Amino acid sequence: MNSETTDQTKGQMPDTSGEEATRSDAEGADRFGNQSHGKMAAIYGIVILTGLALLSLVLRAGSSLRAPEPSGSEPAGGEELIDTHEVLWKLLLATAVVILAARLLGSLFRRYGQPQVVGEIAAGIVLGPSLLGALWPGATEFLFGAEVLPFIEILAQIGLVLFMFLIGVELDVRLIRGRGHAAAMVSHVSIVVPFLSGVVLALAIFSDLGSDQGDFVSFSLFLGASMSVTAFPVLARILTERGLNRTRLGAVTITCAAVDDITAWSLLAIVVAVAAAEGLASAFVTIALSMVFVAVMILAVRPFLARVAHRQDAGLPGTLFALILAGLLLSALATDRLGIHAIFGAFLFGAILPHDSPFVHALTAKLEDFSVIFLLPLFFAFSGLRTEIGLIGTDPQLWLFTLLVVLVAIAGKWGGSTLAARYVGLGWRESMALGTLMNCRGLTELVILNIGLDLGVIPPSLFAILVIMALVTTFMTVPVLDLVYPRDAQERMVAKESGGDDDEEDEEDQETWRVLVHLPNLDSAYELVHTALSLAPRQHQRVELVLVRTLQLPETIFGSLALSQDLDTERVVRALRPVIQFVEGGGARAVPLVVPTDSVGQTLVQVAEDRRPDLVLMSWRKPVYGSRLLAGSIGEVMRHADVDVAVLVDTLGRGTMLRGSAEVLVPYGGGYHEDLALDLAVHLASTSRARLRLLSDARTERVHGAAAAAAASYERKGVTATTTALSGDVVEGTIEAARHADLVVLGVSDHWVDDTDSLGHLRQLVAERSSTPMLIVRKHGQQRRRGPRRWFGWKSEWMQESADEQEPAEVEQAQPV
Repeated sequence: MNSETTDQTKGQMPDTSGEEATRSDAEGADRFGNQSHGKMAAIYGIVILTGLALLSLVLRAGSSLRAPEPSGSEPAGGEELIDTHEVLWKLLLATAVVILAARLLGSLFRRYGQPQVVGEIAAGIVLGPSLLGALWPGATEFLFGAEVLPFIEILAQIGLVLFMFLIGVELDVRLIRGRGHAAAMVSHVSIVVPFLSGVVLALAIFSDLGSDQGDFVSFSLFLGASMSVTAFPVLARILTERGLNRTRLGAVTITCAAVDDITAWSLLAIVVAVAAAEGLASAFVTIALSMVFVAVMILAVRPFLARVAHRQDAGLPGTLFALILAGLLLSALATDRLGIHAIFGAFLFGAILPHDSPFVHALTAKLEDFSVIFLLPLFFAFSGLRTEIGLIGTDPQLWLFTLLVVLVAIAGKWGGSTLAARYVGLGWRESMALGTLMNCRGLTELVILNIGLDLGVIPPSLFAILVIMALVTTFMTVPVLDLVYPRDAQERMVAKESGGDDDEEDEEDQETWRVLVHLPNLDSAYELVHTALSLAPRQHQRVELVLVRTLQLPETIFGSLALSQDLDTERVVRALRPVIQFVEGGGARAVPLVVPTDSVGQTLVQVAEDRRPDLVLMSWRKPVYGSRLLAGSIGEVMRHADVDVAVLVDTLGRGTMLRGSAEVLVPYGGGYHEDLALDLAVHLASTSRARLRLLSDARTERVHGAAAAAAASYERKGVTATTTALSGDVVEGTIEAARHADLVVLGVSDHWVDDTDSLGHLRQLVAERSSTPMLIVRKHGQQRRRGPRRWFGWKSEWMQESADEQEPAEVEQAQPV
């Protein structure tokens, strides 16, 4: 009994050991770091002095010791050890110069409408013996000396392997399925004709430009293969940037290029096998082993990768990334050992990956920037160092051969593709556009030429000639495309095939109030859509919101295919569904539009031209300092869109959904853009039952009278409107009034027609210093006028933008321009 009581008593006694431990830890934490500075300095001094004394004793004791004799093999006679430190800093310097030169020239070429890769290839040639080496030989020798060049070559080859892997990933066999025999026929003709043209050309130039091997078969087959390739990624990028990838021309061209890519690389593999083999029997063995390898990759490795992708929902774990990277390198190693170059294994491994898997997109995102920005420029530089335009020199015969090679390449590829496309039913304009795009060779040609030079199939002089041909055929693509198929005709075709130019909808368009709403992200989507719905005039029975979501194209040539963007597009459309339901719930029609682009401003201007909206609504969430607001896509749309534009500025994220007790503030004096601002403010007030407050300048009687008349007019229409006259500093008065408002609707200055880099000096001050959400409005159609304003009796504005426009008695109080 006593024992049970004792046990119960123990059980009822609180266990304070845990609390004491916690209290002790807390007290220790409080004491941590609270020691005085004197104690801390003393501890530091003791540790340092003790350490120095111990170090001195150890060094004295060890000074009498002797190391054993070195063991291992000595360098062979005449062999020198490489100073890796010397090579490393030179390699780092050379790499930095190459990357900067490639980005600089690539951006310059892109600025003038050329593919960026053309500028990057040109950078390699500029740094090589053709230009820098000719003008300043010491610089080329210093940057790319004999001790550095082997390391650059290794890095370039690794970059080439990764590039071909990305090419394989970009190539989706779904592009070929279901496209019909017509596209396949065009593609095959675009390969056979230039290939045969190259073989025939070999007869004419072999005796003068043949290789040291003296093998005409390898020479002619390689020349034919080099004539038949197409730069698939560059072509896809051009189509996407112009919006042609969703048209019939774009679909046919992409299909032809995809078939061309597969066929051309397969053909090149055969040519390389023949060129590298020692006899015909050896070549057949190499080809047979290569076919077995391809079969194993397709039948065994591909299903395994598909199962891995199916189990991996999203992201790319480190283990899986290592597995894929190892598989890529082993595949490249296998084809290299088979005798058909490592790039074919890398290309094949990329082609068998499941293209619609999220982890593949994550994989390419990891590899793309590293390979394209860091490694590929080294390949361009290495190719440029091997390109000696000086070998052609002033020899007229070699320049005639260069002209002949360029003409045969263009005639075979462009001519063959154009005639084949015309034969299967495309019009002459579309056929010539397809031929122009198929004639683009770009980096793909450079890869093939380096293989030929490595194998000794072509000599350095012919290598330089073929590099010139690759540059010419790539450089001519964009200007010739604009010549045979002008931009306006392309835009009409895109609009027609996307349904934007249907004449049958004209009558319905007259009854529909359409707003083009740009959604840069989904954070502000609901507020923008709510504002757009509130701006709709009541007399329109139909309201349509075109919800534009732009997808930024990567700077590189990859990720440009329509199928490559499907995953991102589907994700964006899924994310937009709640917004679409919100629009439809408000009684309006929602038209989602996902547009890949590398220039948001130009794209919105083009979409506005195609869709013909009544208003373009955009948003800005950053401070309005200086010209920041008008420096980017918003400024481009406000300057170039032939439609009214409104920009919703909410720098503090206060929100713009108006309620019945809200106040809408409109600085108004009857200016051109202020009329539109007032109309939109009235729609907002009418829809939300908010109060409308008009600000006017009391110093100008005409301005105040116009504001009062407008307020009285809208009051009679059921909108609660009041007028406030500002007698002091207009900017300070407006900012003070805005603090009590929920939204400010501000028209740009009438000087916008002459100066589109500013909202107007006084308006800019108000926009910069006010924290209230603001709707900045620009009305289209304003005409320039010559002479002083008073000659033409222009309407007064709420805030005059120059001193001579103020009333004479108030000049000294005017704000500076």
